[in-house]
Amino acid sequence: DATHEVPGPNGKLVPALDFIRTMDTDRTAEWNMWYHVLNCGFRIRASGETDFPCISGERVGMGRVYAKVDGKLDFDQWVQALADGRNYVSDGTTHLMDFTATVGDKVTELGTKRSEIELSKEAEVTFTVKAARWLKSGQAGQIELIVNGFPVAKEALPADGKVRDFSFKATIPNSSWVAIRVTPSAHTNPFFVIVGNQP
Repeated sequence: DATHEVPGPNGKLVPALDFIRTMDTDRTAEWNMWYHVLNCGFRIRASGETDFPCISGERVGMGRVYAKVDGKLDFDQWVQALADGRNYVSDGTTHLMDFTATVGDKVTELGTKRSEIELSKEAEVTFTVKAARWLKSGQAGQIELIVNGFPVAKEALPADGKVRDFSFKATIPNSSWVAIRVTPSAHTNPFFVIVGNQP
């Protein structure tokens, strides 16, 4: 379905899929499928889902999506933030906020400017995020920078509920997608780094 287009509200063709649902089944399978679609060049966003009680009767809210909305919070604004990729998915124990990419003195926030970073050639990009994790067990997690589905940098994320700033640098030689994850608890939507105007 990722390859298909359907008529949109005004009759213009739009992608058949708005987002991929995540966070209510095995993360390895969910994220692997999403990574394959992204690696084929499709810009499908992730959203959280609870298929209650079909997949699990455990609880409503297993798979969540948190979106950043400017101004008044209403349904239309929230849905637009999801469409823009200005959100992250989580099981509620881990949060990934204010994901940005910086090249030189130019800072881009996830979900703005189509989440695109344009580079004329291979360059270093700095990615920052605020993250917090809380588990009763106190088990720390690993926060990872992901490029085209592969972790390229990671740090420990304590499970004490405190918000911490993380910064990762990555040299991007080819057009790529870049995201932050804490397996299996949370994942941002990706930035799309376009190098030399190549797909």
